[in-house]
Amino acid sequence: MFFKNLVTLFSGTAVAQLIPLIALPFLTRLYSPSDFGQYGLFVAIVAIGAVFSTLRFDLAIAQANTDEDSSKLLVNTIALCFSISIVILLISLNISEVRVRFNIIEQILIALSIFSLGAGQSITYYNNRDSKFKLTAKAKVFQATSGLILMLCLSGFSSLGLILGHVIGQVTFVALSILKSRLKVRTAYKLLSLSILTSNKEYAFLSAPGSVLNTIFLHLPTVQIKNLYDDISLGYFSFVTRYVAGPLSLLSVATSQALLRELVHGTSSQIKMLVNKITLINIAISIVFVIFTFSVGEWLIVFALGSNWAGMSIVLKVLSFSIAIRFIVSPLSVVLSKRENLKLGLQWQLLSFIALGIFLISFQPLEFLSFLEAFVILDCILYLIYYVFIRVGILRAYK
Repeated sequence: MFFKNLVTLFSGTAVAQLIPLIALPFLTRLYSPSDFGQYGLFVAIVAIGAVFSTLRFDLAIAQANTDEDSSKLLVNTIALCFSISIVILLISLNISEVRVRFNIIEQILIALSIFSLGAGQSITYYNNRDSKFKLTAKAKVFQATSGLILMLCLSGFSSLGLILGHVIGQVTFVALSILKSRLKVRTAYKLLSLSILTSNKEYAFLSAPGSVLNTIFLHLPTVQIKNLYDDISLGYFSFVTRYVAGPLSLLSVATSQALLRELVHGTSSQIKMLVNKITLINIAISIVFVIFTFSVGEWLIVFALGSNWAGMSIVLKVLSFSIAIRFIVSPLSVVLSKRENLKLGLQWQLLSFIALGIFLISFQPLEFLSFLEAFVILDCILYLIYYVFIRVGILRAYK
């Protein structure tokens, strides 16, 4: 059942990822590396804000004891997400540094994207709990298609065209997922209740802080590159982490969502065997990915994206090791979302955040490539430690 659900989820995410990948030769000729750099900065800020917006109650939706509690959690999490997004917008409008980097339209889009991402994660957990994996897959394809059409049509607006396409795609995903779910939209307001959130408060107090730290850990390098280097370097880094790592990261997400359902229903022996299988399969895929990157990566970049992107090949080679280790470990991280492992997950997230913070503050070389190489070494070490934490979590939750 696990692999059937995984195939269903990944088929949708694979098609959704394939759509923009096919269009990349057009997008990279319509938009410059600098445009992709600004777009990458936008995505990084939204990802950090989205974790605040749900306070990780979205994770509780999939693990609720009853369908009624799951529905209540969904409605209240979306309401919370909307409220926090508005607060974030009001705060950003009054911070001068934010106003310098983003105009008022972009700030509104950041708030809308934060809400859409948080609500989208929540409704995805809700539908996957009901085994509606096909619905999630179809919605992702619709999101990718609508977003891409707008990006192609709005190329005259520079980075704003990429941002608008991204946000509208997110909105369509949320709307379609909610309309096709079992939730009765017209009477959803009757489910509003703070009690359901307080009864799951450990997610806000234990899981949310760690998730915030982890998301900052994932996206802080983007912000730091923006501060230390030029927009072209930021564009190369953002492009690789979003579009090259995209197919593997989407497979990771599909694997983790399918694994999360098994964590609720599976036995100790089944979970341990499943984790071992996922690890071995992901290691094999990662080895193939790295070899492919070093063999034909440079040629493929020039052929597909154009000569203006030739400088990205060395960035891709260096980051391929980071992409690989994250692909191996990340799908298994849902083990630490078990109530028994929330503190353990928080400990690793705090460790990784502190280590990255020290690195970014103390290590500021003149050369961009030297920065990347040091970052990848640190990233690989931290994710190996992460894997150890996950194995400990399995032993704790499934004795």
